[in-house]
Amino acid sequence: MWQEWRTYVCELSTRKRDQGAPKKRYKDQLKRELALAGVPHHSWQQAASSRDNWRTTVEDAAKAFERAAKERRIQRKERTSNQVITIPTHMSKLS
Repeated sequence: MWQEWRTYVCELSTRKRDQGAPKKRYKDQLKRELALAGVPHHSWQQAASSRDNWRTTVEDAAKAFERAAKERRIQRKERTSNQVITIPTHMSKLS
């Protein structure tokens, strides 16, 4: 069993990484999430240094994010409810 495991590990260490996007770092993901929430990513470290300031910033961003998501859901619901469904003429003769 040890020999099988060792062979497997050796294969992994010599194998090339699959093609595609590079692996994301934690900081990159954090910047992306902060941008989606509306928190300025260029000053988040300064805002996070003060716990009260960071809490206020995150709460405000979360509220704004939720409002925007709710608005998108309402708009999507209105679009789908306003769609007119038409039955093709060749199908209406079948019934």
